[in-house]
Amino acid sequence: MRRRLSIPTIILVWAISPARLPAQSAEFRQQLSAFSQTLISTTDSSLVRRFERDLEHAKGSDSLQTLRHTLVLLRLNQLGNHWGARQAISQARQATEEHPDWPVAWHLLGRSLLAEGDRMAADPLELGRRVGFGQFEGAADALAHGAKLEPTYLPALMELQRAVTEIRDTSRFSTQLLPALRAAAEAGVREPAFLLYLGRAERGFGSDDRARDAFREYLAAGGYRGIGLRELAWASFAVGDTSAGSCYYDGARENDSASVSAYRRDLSLIASEDALTGFDSAAGEVRVAWLRQFWEDRDHEALRSPGERLAEHYRRMAHAERHYIVLANRRLDAEALYGALGGLYRGSQFDGFEELVERRAVENSNLPEAMPHLVAWTAEQRYDVFPHPQAGIDSTRFDQRGLVYIRQGKPDTVIQTVAWGVEPNQTWQYRRPDGDLMLHFANTPEDFRFRSRLDRIRADMSNSGGAPARWFLYNDRCIIYPQYCKMLVWGPYGRKKLADEEERVVLASIAVATYTDAHELRFSRDLQFEAAAFAVGRSGQMGLVHVAWRFRPGTVAVGEPGTVVPLPTRVRAVLLDSLGHAVNWRDTTLTVRVRGGDTTVAQVGRLGMTAPSGRYTWRVALSVGDSIGGIPPRGSVVVPRLDAGDVTISDLLIAAPREGAPWIRPDGDTAYVTPRSIWFKGNPLTLYHEIYGLREGESYSSSLSLRRGKRTVLSASYTGIGSFDVTRVYRTLSLNDVSPGDYVIEIAVKGEQGPWARSTRAITVRKAK
Repeated sequence: MRRRLSIPTIILVWAISPARLPAQSAEFRQQLSAFSQTLISTTDSSLVRRFERDLEHAKGSDSLQTLRHTLVLLRLNQLGNHWGARQAISQARQATEEHPDWPVAWHLLGRSLLAEGDRMAADPLELGRRVGFGQFEGAADALAHGAKLEPTYLPALMELQRAVTEIRDTSRFSTQLLPALRAAAEAGVREPAFLLYLGRAERGFGSDDRARDAFREYLAAGGYRGIGLRELAWASFAVGDTSAGSCYYDGARENDSASVSAYRRDLSLIASEDALTGFDSAAGEVRVAWLRQFWEDRDHEALRSPGERLAEHYRRMAHAERHYIVLANRRLDAEALYGALGGLYRGSQFDGFEELVERRAVENSNLPEAMPHLVAWTAEQRYDVFPHPQAGIDSTRFDQRGLVYIRQGKPDTVIQTVAWGVEPNQTWQYRRPDGDLMLHFANTPEDFRFRSRLDRIRADMSNSGGAPARWFLYNDRCIIYPQYCKMLVWGPYGRKKLADEEERVVLASIAVATYTDAHELRFSRDLQFEAAAFAVGRSGQMGLVHVAWRFRPGTVAVGEPGTVVPLPTRVRAVLLDSLGHAVNWRDTTLTVRVRGGDTTVAQVGRLGMTAPSGRYTWRVALSVGDSIGGIPPRGSVVVPRLDAGDVTISDLLIAAPREGAPWIRPDGDTAYVTPRSIWFKGNPLTLYHEIYGLREGESYSSSLSLRRGKRTVLSASYTGIGSFDVTRVYRTLSLNDVSPGDYVIEIAVKGEQGPWARSTRAITVRKAK
């Protein structure tokens, strides 16, 4: 009867029997691969250790047997005998010395060095900066040499990609990995996994056009459709092809776990976990619809055309991959690590953190409102050792500049101080209509991280304000924060006060930069204008919001003084609900006739937008041509309930003769809308508002008052008869007897029963011209 050999016996026979096939032949590689697979199926380390001892005893001059011995040692390392990696390096190096033209030997040497580097990096007793770095570098060199000997040898290429990624050295990506991948492609390698690696390498540090070609070939070779379409869209967006959105959404229809995970990972760079619950619960066409809504809302919030925000997201990701990838592993050097451990032991640095988190969570049920407080505390206490906490962001992939870049885009100003004794540093400024952002970054220990104050950028400086390093840091940044100029000349008390103010600004900027995202419009020349929104009127069951603007078109150079030319003016406006969804969006172009050089005439315009009752945020952008434009700070508007049964009142419209954009009301009369808030003494003002909830024929009482602070300057009372559905009220107000100053106009209305309803509007009165 024939007896079947057990797996351990097969391994032993393979291991100690001499090879009769050339090492470069496909047959031998298949045998070596089968031997490796059989080893992997053996989980008993004592058996594998016995095989290793038998190999050691049968040791001869056969280099092929040396390769088998290397594989056994690598398996022992995987099973927990970590000395195996070191011995595997010795065996593989012996094979490369005896046969330097064998790519298999160089591949196993690279694998052995990678295993030893992994062991060192995982060992907590291996204190030191960039632990295992030397082994990873050696592995990359060995694998690159093996790939050069045989460009189509895929195992060496795959391990080379891993080795270079572990090192995170961009020069090796360009000089070792990319040339090896291109050589393999030119030699005819068309494996889907290889093409995917090739495309990602080209996109990250090669050619975006070549990346697109590789991803097209990946799809043609039968790769995962969702992954391939996502990668193809990413590379296409990177070269400015905005039509790539169709590839993006086609890939999102796929339901395989790898594709869904990749799409979600891209979204998590800007979206919170709460926002992603809709994505997680959707599939197929429903997921595509969710994504379209997600990106459409961001387009509208940024006052952009459809598809711009999606394309910008992937362009930013491609830029961050090339410029802000963390170049080395994040192991601290011994001094920094012991310093951090000492701080933990003493408890002085971290006392109260958990308590603070719990307290903030109780005080602020809305997490975004609590985040700035937590950001302030963590940035102050842990800025110098630990990475800043990020919401939904993979903080090990990019440095913190990259995280901000993906969320906020290219900064408007970048300042970097290069001086003796100052660690690498940068300050980014974002100019925003709602408030500028200022962010400090410094290099600790191997990548750029946040600093809450400029004096926390490490430098060789004394407490004296005249220290050269301190002078350079502050002087370079005077242009973006004038208070820095004072830091150089003020005494200790003044410097402390300014530093505290600076820290508040920077911590608020960090909170905005890391927990929101934006794609602000940019214009080469600013257009100054006023804007406001008023909820007055109705359209069916919806309320009507008037977005009004006012600017002086004569300040725009459109021709010779005195000539009249048409001036196309583009207006973009949006109403956003509390979740950031756009409930209404308008993008239109109006034509204004302008007399060149005439700065006395103001152009006033309005857009009507419908919305259900509720509180909304509004934004508006005004642009003349492609280069002149502006965006005022965002505001809020409340659309009253029109069917509540109680008496409610609309916002108050204020205008003056020849000042206002006309709004033809449903009754055929005309009201005028203007955002103007500054009026001159002597201006006769027209006031218009609407009352809802009165019965037909119901009498109501109303009062008008003009207050300066708590003092009422003017007041008037009157009565009226209500109309069905809506009561329209038109009044006038003279400012002849009003002194210059800031005032509030209030309208109060009360029906026959029920409380008073009020509407207010602030104005400023100045002396007549």
